[in-house]
Amino acid sequence: MDIGGYIFMIFFIAVAVGVMIVMPIITVVNAHREKSGKEPLFKGRTRKIVIVNKRVSERVYYDGGPIPAMSVDYRVVGGKILHTKDIDEELFDRIAVGQTYKALIRDGAVKKIELC
Repeated sequence: MDIGGYIFMIFFIAVAVGVMIVMPIITVVNAHREKSGKEPLFKGRTRKIVIVNKRVSERVYYDGGPIPAMSVDYRVVGGKILHTKDIDEELFDRIAVGQTYKALIRDGAVKKIELC
C-alpha cells in the first residue's frame, strides 16, 4: 500500500472513533438538558405542513399490554413526500385533516402546532 492509502485509512479510523466517542456524549448531554427543563441541543425544525391522515394504533411493548399511539401523516407545503410522525394526544385532538399548520418537528414527533 502506498502512503496515500495509509493516510486515507488513518483518517477513516479517526473519524469512526471520533463519531463513536462524540455521539454518546451528545446523547447524554441532550437527556440531561431535557431533564433539567432546558431546550435540547437539537431544537427541531419548523415546517408548514398539510395534514393528510390521523391515526390511532396500539403498540405492544415487552413489559406490558397495548398502549395507544397517535400518529399523523403529513406533507410539507409544496412537497410530494408523505411523512408519518408521532403526536401528543392534546395536539391530536386539535388538528383536522386537510388543514395547514405551522409545526415544530423534533425527535420523530410533532411537538408544537399552530394554525397558519
